Amino acid sequence: VLNGGVVEQFGSPMDLYHQPQTRCVAGFIGQPNMNFISGTVSEAQADHVIVDVNNTHQLQVPVDGTDLQTGSSVEIGIRPEDVRLTSDTSGLPLHVSVVERLGGTSIIYGTFNNQTKFCASVDGYAPVVEDKTTYLDIPGAHMHLFDSNGRACQRLSIPDFNELAHAL
Repeated sequence: VLNGGVVEQFGSPMDLYHQPQTRCVAGFIGQPNMNFISGTVSEAQADHVIVDVNNTHQLQVPVDGTDLQTGSSVEIGIRPEDVRLTSDTSGLPLHVSVVERLGGTSIIYGTFNNQTKFCASVDGYAPVVEDKTTYLDIPGAHMHLFDSNGRACQRLSIPDFNELAHAL
């Protein structure tokens, strides 16, 4: 992947998709594109980082946070297909603007906290209604975390995608 004529990351499409080293690469590959939620580090440990999002939610991301400082700005990256709907109101509230029903899949477009655009890819029969709020569950193992320079923090739980590919 090139960015302004400079190699941002070199690898197979699946490596770029599952293990992006920068925010640029993460946003480049995948359809729909990866979502990014801005936040502030409230706790950084070797095995996780807790991120405050808009002072309304805290998300725990299983990454190596030893290079991050409390109070620093970060972005959480979430792929639309890694989101699950939940009836639990402690999930992330998404105000739904548009539901694009594509048969087996529905693409939901909306905003989180009325400011951050967000897209989710869910089951085609998902009970989602435009101009209403639905709640999202995002498993931590599917989150990516990018520091203020756009560099990815090392994920601690990454499935062996080569092993998965050979199983198919």
